[in-house]
Amino acid sequence: MKKTILSLCMLVLCLFANAQQISVSNNEPSWGTKITVYYQPDSTSQFKLGDEVYMRYTAIKEDSDQLSDLVKMKEEEGRFAAEIAVQEGHAAYTMQFQSGNTFDRAANLAVQTRDAKGQYYRNAYLLQLMQNPDLYKNELENYPDNFSVYRTRWQLLGYTAKDSVAQIIQRELKELDRQGIQNAAYFYAKAAGNAQLGNWDEARKAIGQMMGEFPASALIEDAYSWFQYQCFSQSAPDTILQKQIRTFIEDHPKNSIAKAQMHLFYEDNKVRNKEALHTAANYWLEKDPSDPLLYYHLAKASKGSGEINQLLGKASDMLLDPFSMMKHYHSWSVDIPYYLMQIMEAYKENDNPQAAWETIGLIEDNTTKLGADHFQQKGELLITLDQPKAAIEAYLIASDQGDTEAKQTAKTLFDEHLSGEGTEFEVYAETLLRRLFYEEKVEPAAPFSVTDIEGNTYSSEELKGKVVVLNFWFIGCAPCRIEIPGLNEMVRHYDKEQVVFIAFALDGKEALEKFLTELPFDYTIIPEAFDQAAAYSVQGYPTHVILDKRGNVRSTLTGGSADRHKQIQPLIDRLLRY
Repeated sequence: MKKTILSLCMLVLCLFANAQQISVSNNEPSWGTKITVYYQPDSTSQFKLGDEVYMRYTAIKEDSDQLSDLVKMKEEEGRFAAEIAVQEGHAAYTMQFQSGNTFDRAANLAVQTRDAKGQYYRNAYLLQLMQNPDLYKNELENYPDNFSVYRTRWQLLGYTAKDSVAQIIQRELKELDRQGIQNAAYFYAKAAGNAQLGNWDEARKAIGQMMGEFPASALIEDAYSWFQYQCFSQSAPDTILQKQIRTFIEDHPKNSIAKAQMHLFYEDNKVRNKEALHTAANYWLEKDPSDPLLYYHLAKASKGSGEINQLLGKASDMLLDPFSMMKHYHSWSVDIPYYLMQIMEAYKENDNPQAAWETIGLIEDNTTKLGADHFQQKGELLITLDQPKAAIEAYLIASDQGDTEAKQTAKTLFDEHLSGEGTEFEVYAETLLRRLFYEEKVEPAAPFSVTDIEGNTYSSEELKGKVVVLNFWFIGCAPCRIEIPGLNEMVRHYDKEQVVFIAFALDGKEALEKFLTELPFDYTIIPEAFDQAAAYSVQGYPTHVILDKRGNVRSTLTGGSADRHKQIQPLIDRLLRY
């Protein structure tokens, strides 16, 4: 769910893109041909000649399925070049350019394919709708029954025509009904439109009909992802549909939704149907052996201890592989520590505490941006390894990061193992945490000097001596909006002379002022903060970065939820103590 919401939020950012020096050898290729894409960076580009640059291409098929891959670009004649073969069944391609997890977001290219008669294939325009929403008319002109174009159209109208989008969706859904065509795209549009309107029963019904009548359709996965996103955006539960989807993927492990929603093979952290999970993981690994999470899922579905350890080791190695990280959008700041902790837990379940401990070390060797959950699980493992003193330290760190139960666990262990050393627990805990705080590896915050929407100026240098909480967000990001009421509550909790809250927005001043009349946001709002987002290497929205009184980065949290402020407040309190 987290990755789905982040990817949807990042998708919106292409609205801010500008054309760059990109060209293609044939901009209307046919199946079976090859095309060469040229990227010639200029002074405004993210990359320059001499950099290691990859082209990410996404292909959409006539059946609405999508695939994505990376090609390393070569330098030739003062520009980058990469070649791809146009596969049968592919209707269109989009290209982006990246190095590691950094994209040149202003550089995008779309290529449609044509048949021998010069006719565009079905879905030729689907990948371009975010940049040019009017292209939905072109797609419907060529394929009047391809109602899947409406989902992106309605999504964009939610940003640009907020006051009238509900009426437009209702009217266009009625128009679809009148046509009397009930293909997979029809049920997809019905599900998407009703979900955006908050008509949950109708949306669930449409997805259920699509699963029943078109069980091989790739649109099922997209419909469910959109349903999840709308539930999150509108604070509605999706548990009833989740049960339907869980049953569906167990019966259809080769449908693309099984790969995208593989976590639904589990319930209460236990595999529900090992045979179905094994089939799904094996099938999708054959299609993409670069996906590290598939090795993890295959391990969870396997029986032999040796095979499990081998697969978990493969999953861990692949998570750290630079190419795999780029291809699957994995990063240390967003998800790699989380997935490695899942691998660690699987090692523990397989009675391999030493491999579990090595996985903990792997995480801590590569990132310091770790939360309370990491240290709580580390404490559990250290108890298994019969290292009570180290476990006490881990639990105390977890308590310092906001875990309300961890301190009592640490005290219980202290009373059992260290009470005879002549030190009171509270003195021991305070001394330990203070020492660890000053020994912690930190990075100086990227400097900034900005002006808010009211004309007030702020600089990172002037803010030293205060705890500073930075929020990176934009209006079209549902998780960003969800957390605002809680963030406002948090702002009121602190003295503004001690803690400063700044929100770096991607939107312009006029759009922000209109938005803030509808949903007040009590942070200091900085418009068009693209440079600051780049300086802090923001990869998903929302992101919170918390700076200590000396201007060092102490915590980074990516993702939004209604209770995000509850995770941030203990981190602020910690910085105010020292």
